[in-house]
Amino acid sequence: MTACTSDLGSGNTRSCGCLLIDVMKQLTRTHGHTSGGWSTTFRAWSEMKTRCYNPNRKKDFLNYQMRGITVCDRWLHSFENFLADMGEKPSGLTLERIDNERGYSPDNCKWATYSEQNKNRRPFKRHGAPFR
Repeated sequence: MTACTSDLGSGNTRSCGCLLIDVMKQLTRTHGHTSGGWSTTFRAWSEMKTRCYNPNRKKDFLNYQMRGITVCDRWLHSFENFLADMGEKPSGLTLERIDNERGYSPDNCKWATYSEQNKNRRPFKRHGAPFR
């Protein structure tokens, strides 16, 4: 949408079209973590859901979906709730489930170092299949 210079000068219009764009951005803005690329916190939330629910991720299917690992209702469809509960992802840390037999929820997740996560892994058989 553009406006003629004469309309701007006469007062027939208040904006060249930029005002509408700015207003629409404000009305549709949610958390601001996806504009200009995904934030690391948004990426952690998205990957958490992908691990649990994307049937095209074969390795994740065995380790998450087949074991019944899910995302709590509070977080499943609300990045804002995840952000409120977990805070921003600190640099160098990853999302960890404290109890690997339970799903993703505020009482079972924390930001952890890779070293901490390696200590919290389930044992694997030599050929890579998970223990049941």
